[in-house]
Amino acid sequence: MSLSNFNLFSLPTTCCLKSKWFILFNDIILLLNYLNYKNIILINVTSDLEDVLYTDYVLCLFDGKSAIDGKTIDVLKNEKILKRLGFSLPFMVDLSIQLQAYNLISKMYLNKEAMVRNLWK
Repeated sequence: MSLSNFNLFSLPTTCCLKSKWFILFNDIILLLNYLNYKNIILINVTSDLEDVLYTDYVLCLFDGKSAIDGKTIDVLKNEKILKRLGFSLPFMVDLSIQLQAYNLISKMYLNKEAMVRNLWK
């Protein structure tokens, strides 16, 4: 496959409480859903694990070598390895781990809506 088959672009994924950034974040999620629907591969290079919540596969590098990789949910379950690599867990992942410790939920949730639905059953 030649490089001409790829469209390269950068997505600013910073989300803050200002309304314009919130709209931008929602637009990015819509774009990611569209790319997924069309089976278009997007490679996102980031140091923020909040961004990987919307991906299918994660590859974490350390000193240019693969430290851990796999399905997003499987990688995020490796809290100790991620912390050793200098990552902090996304809020929803950390909350899921804490709620699982108290047997309030049985699986990890990556989004707030799904967790709330499960908790209020």
